[in-house]
Amino acid sequence: MDIIITNSSRTDNHASIEMSDGKQTVYVGHGASGAISVCNMNASHKAWRGAGRTFRSFDEAEKAYKSSFMKAAISMAREYI
Repeated sequence: MDIIITNSSRTDNHASIEMSDGKQTVYVGHGASGAISVCNMNASHKAWRGAGRTFRSFDEAEKAYKSSFMKAAISMAREYI
């Protein structure tokens, strides 16, 4: 599976990365508090303007998703954030 980083940003308090495999896009952010924010930018996100889900760790975030893309993207985000 090829995952491409489409956007990344870093400030003093927050780091984020946006990735895509050509079909799906995911946003992963890591705040100063240690919280991990994950947002699968799918049709539901676009319709409801959802902010995604928040987790205490990358491991917890990976376990919460069944999709191999989401698991791989969160694992990859851990390396880059």
